[in-house]
Amino acid sequence: MYPHQLFKLYKKTTILKTKRPMKNPPEIKRRCEIVRHIFHILCMSSVAFSAWYVEFDKVVTILSVLVLTLIPLDFLRKHVPILQLIANFLFGKLMRNDESNKLSGASYALLGGFICFVIFPREVATISILMFALGDPISNFVGTRYGKDKIIGNKTLQGTIACFVICMIISFFYVSIVGEISFERYIVIGMLAGCIGAITELVPILKFNDNFTMPTLSGCGIWILFISFGII
Repeated sequence: MYPHQLFKLYKKTTILKTKRPMKNPPEIKRRCEIVRHIFHILCMSSVAFSAWYVEFDKVVTILSVLVLTLIPLDFLRKHVPILQLIANFLFGKLMRNDESNKLSGASYALLGGFICFVIFPREVATISILMFALGDPISNFVGTRYGKDKIIGNKTLQGTIACFVICMIISFFYVSIVGEISFERYIVIGMLAGCIGAITELVPILKFNDNFTMPTLSGCGIWILFISFGII
C-alpha cells in the first residue's frame, strides 16, 4: 500500500472520527470496556508480580525502556498519521473516543507504575500497583453497571465501595505474606489500605489522569502505613 493510500485510510478511520465521533451501541461499548478492563488487569498485574520473579533493578530498567519508547510514540501519533493508523489497528477496540487526540490511559498507567518502582521500596510498589491493577477497573465496572449514587463527577458510591473492598482484600493477603504481625494488625492495615485505595481512585487531583495518580498517591499512603506498622 502506497503512502498516499495510507493517508486516505487514516483520514477515514481517524480524522473524521475525531471530528464526528461515532457512538457505539451500548452493548458494543460495554464489551469494549470489559476488554479494556481485562487488558488493564493483566498488564498491570504482570508488572506487579514481575518484581517477585525478576531482579528489582531489571524491572526498573525494562520499565524505563518502555517509558522512553512507548510514551513518546503515543504522544507523536496525533501528529504522525501512520502512527495513528497503527495504533488504531492494534489497539482500536481498547481506546476510548476521547483518547484519539491525547495520551492514552495506558501511557499514564505505565508512567505511574514506573514512578512507583523508582521511588518506593519493592513491597510498597508491588501492592500499590496491584491495588491499581484490580481496584481501578473493578470500581469502574461496578460503578458503570450498578452505580446509582454519584459522589464526585461520574464516580459512584457503589464503585468506591467495590474499590475499597478489593484493595482491602489485596492488602490483607499481601501483608499476611510479607509481614510478621498479629492478626488484628492485619485487619487494621487492610482496612486502612482499602481506604487509601478508594480515596486515591475517587478524588481527582487537578487534571491529572487517575491512571497516574492512583498508583503513585496510593503508594505514598501505603509507604507511610507500612512504616507506621513496622512492615518495612
